[in-house]
Amino acid sequence: MRTALNLQSNELAEVAGFADNRMAPMLLELGCRPGNSIRLVRKGYFHGPLYLKIADRVLAFRQEEADSIILTEPS
Repeated sequence: MRTALNLQSNELAEVAGFADNRMAPMLLELGCRPGNSIRLVRKGYFHGPLYLKIADRVLAFRQEEADSIILTEPS
């Protein structure tokens, strides 16, 4: 299973779902929906946040939040 935590810089993928059901409502509210494109903009230093572009928004996610976003190859 591949997650957003494993994305490389500027790599494009697609959101497939969520590994942690407790975080799913928060991620959905932020616009992280299955089928949306996702791209890693940059990683923070020392296990800091990941800046992910989802659809047309750039959002910062903690490592554990990014690790709960399951990815597939873009269609």
